[in-house]
Amino acid sequence: MSVYETIKMSPLLGLQGSGGGLAYLAGLSGGDKTYVDDVFSSFLYEGTGNAQSINNEIDLAGEGGLTWIKCRNGTENNILVDTERGVAKALISNSSGGVYSSINTVTAFNSNGFTIGANGTTGSNNLDYVSWSFRKQKGFFDVVTWNGSGSATGQVISHALESTPGFIMIKETSESGAWWSCWHRSLGASRIFLNESQNATNANIQLYFGDGTNYVAPTASSFTVNSNDLNQSGQTYVAYVFAHDDAKFGTDEDESIIKCGSYTGNGTGTSSFKDVSLGFEPQWILIKCISHGTTDWMLTDTMIGSYNPGSGSNDNMTYLRPNNDQPEGGTRGAEPTATGFKVRGAFGKTNADGRTYIYMAIRRPNKPPTAGTDVFNTVQNNTTLISGTKVDFGFTPDMHIASRTTSSMSHWITARLTNGRYTFTDTTSGEGAPLSSYNKEQTTVEYTGTAANDSGTYLHHGFKRTPGFFDVVTYTGNSGSNTIYHNLSAVPELFFLMNRGGGSLRVEIVANHDAGNTTSSGSFSFAEYFNTGITDSYVSTTNVGASVNANGGDYQLFLFASLSGISKVGTYSGNTGNAVNVPCGFTNGARFILIKRTNGTGDWYVWDSVRGIVSGNDPYLLLNTNAAQVTNTDYIDPLSTGFTVTSSAPAALNASGGTYLFLAIA
Repeated sequence: MSVYETIKMSPLLGLQGSGGGLAYLAGLSGGDKTYVDDVFSSFLYEGTGNAQSINNEIDLAGEGGLTWIKCRNGTENNILVDTERGVAKALISNSSGGVYSSINTVTAFNSNGFTIGANGTTGSNNLDYVSWSFRKQKGFFDVVTWNGSGSATGQVISHALESTPGFIMIKETSESGAWWSCWHRSLGASRIFLNESQNATNANIQLYFGDGTNYVAPTASSFTVNSNDLNQSGQTYVAYVFAHDDAKFGTDEDESIIKCGSYTGNGTGTSSFKDVSLGFEPQWILIKCISHGTTDWMLTDTMIGSYNPGSGSNDNMTYLRPNNDQPEGGTRGAEPTATGFKVRGAFGKTNADGRTYIYMAIRRPNKPPTAGTDVFNTVQNNTTLISGTKVDFGFTPDMHIASRTTSSMSHWITARLTNGRYTFTDTTSGEGAPLSSYNKEQTTVEYTGTAANDSGTYLHHGFKRTPGFFDVVTYTGNSGSNTIYHNLSAVPELFFLMNRGGGSLRVEIVANHDAGNTTSSGSFSFAEYFNTGITDSYVSTTNVGASVNANGGDYQLFLFASLSGISKVGTYSGNTGNAVNVPCGFTNGARFILIKRTNGTGDWYVWDSVRGIVSGNDPYLLLNTNAAQVTNTDYIDPLSTGFTVTSSAPAALNASGGTYLFLAIA
């Protein structure tokens, strides 16, 4: 059991109440503990043609670092600006040219991000951009500069990683015509060029990373450079130095957040795939073939990536290419998994049979939240669900439930992990084409289809993947022993299970919390679903049915757990004619409540504070029907520590002998 889980469960710390326990948890996630969220950001924005401040919560002004910007849907250069050389001194990764001295790329580094000027390269009107910010941090990243010495024995350059680098990118900054020379731990005594598609070479490596006579491998404190490209007298240079597998991050300070390695491709057809194990789920992956011919560098990012895990050869992961100025393209990027990434098919850039590839991968965000508002929000609006409609949740959403409150409409569930493809909670229909896009702007879901092109008032519930609270997983059935890894970092207490092919079940609530190992429909015992193990890192099954593990079937899991002060999964017992208080350990009550009777018939009731959780009538929706909301009942009341089920509630919510499953969010 991790320190985080021990603290979460300990009654001595008062985490069943909220005040002190939540404050302690907040302190645990802060202080001197560092998470990937603190040092790396992948941030989306739309260009306006004017100056913009990009607030990505990375302290570049105080700590230093690098920002890399690329237009996603236009032909524009990869722009890199670092704090060591300063603003208005951009480099272009797809060029051997010198400094791009426009003053309107990055114009300022801030304590919470950076500012761009009115320039088409980083903010042209109506074009989409992605920015990657790398903060200086021991064990993750450093920026170093030097003046060339021209020494025949090279020059030793110090860095501050305090661990042996995994990848180094070097560029001469004082004149044009110098290629980006790169060293990678899996290359050994070889180098490769970032701005070119060539394979790796070991020709005269001692004249680049060496002392003129011998190759000198980088160490935990320095690397050695030589040659005109890296150490010419009178010229200036910059190096971006990335760590490898330095396990000093996270709540227990035992996580690595970046890994650099290699693999051999096995692609011989569209059904081929290669699993690469990292020990974590990545959000950013850079890949380059080093053994054959000329192939582009491939950069995959879950913020830009539209992909479809668990659907055979059609992974649909978009990519960008650091060595050229082209927009997003292709359908063969790397597909993140809960424990690493997967490359599919016989695609030469990522998985040709027998070819060797190097990679650098960065862990997905995993910093614990300090408030329910960090991970859940409800938005209500009167716009129609048509292409271009945006719903802003105020954080980066990973799952979204859309409902119409004023008239009947099915409830749509979409997820970032499956590129906004929708499934209904009230039918057995299979997954539909993308309805909403998660990759337009950082905190929004934008509707891209017209399947729900109707007017009315709409309700949007947004959820963020966060350790201890919520996770999303896709998997492919195998009709045999199947282990499905997740990153909830807690034993799941509540599952939304989805057969993406449809036919056998709709989205179904499955609970192993104190609900008697049951499901929301009551038609299966829990043991028929994940019958061979449920842990804080995986669930497993030997079920051969279409509901959960049919051979080749595509499935999706939404996993919830109780996180002190944030969420509560549990059960309560009914008491006909009497109010039932349901404490959840909150301080200001619940903003979202889902209730389902588990030992008898009953609907899936949903309330939220935007429509009203008050001492009076409280509008509710039923996720298992397409009916409009009901507004003239008082079935729940506010309670500072959770919620109250009123004495007037029906048997579906409050009957003696009834057992009721609930999910509440603070």
